[in-house]
Amino acid sequence: LIFILLVSAGVNAQQNQPATASKHCLWEVASPSNKVFLLGSLHLLKSEAYPLAKEIHKACSASPKVVFETDIEGMMDPPVQAKMLSMGLYPEGESLLQKISAAMRRDLKKKMADLGLPLEQFARFKPWLLAVTLTTRELQRLGFNPAYGIDVHYHGRARSDKKTIDYFE
Repeated sequence: LIFILLVSAGVNAQQNQPATASKHCLWEVASPSNKVFLLGSLHLLKSEAYPLAKEIHKACSASPKVVFETDIEGMMDPPVQAKMLSMGLYPEGESLLQKISAAMRRDLKKKMADLGLPLEQFARFKPWLLAVTLTTRELQRLGFNPAYGIDVHYHGRARSDKKTIDYFE
């Protein structure tokens, strides 16, 4: 009964929202002397996601400084990519396949085959790097593209608007 009441309350709340409400993941944190916008960033989107909500564009325009999770341009630098790859690989002679169960190896082999990826080329990947690789590949298969990521979009816009740019990492 409680479940039904909660579900019906959620459905009623969704039905009572104005049809013009835009979807976004932008929050505003304000004090008497300052205002900060926090934007949840999706790194891969479909082109149909654009244009983004007007609230996001207004917040970006109003902000003299934009802080990103990481240096997007720096991540494209070959030495940085090589360093990340080296951190994501097991040492020579070690393999992820040695560290997982037979059932998990079977599932991984099937998933890799489904994605058209040869398992042997990824056997030295540590779990986190393999997870990022598989997730990205699956999202791209579904039509998502890093070129349409919110962070890439607003990084380019911040650059062209000559805003101060900083990074958390």
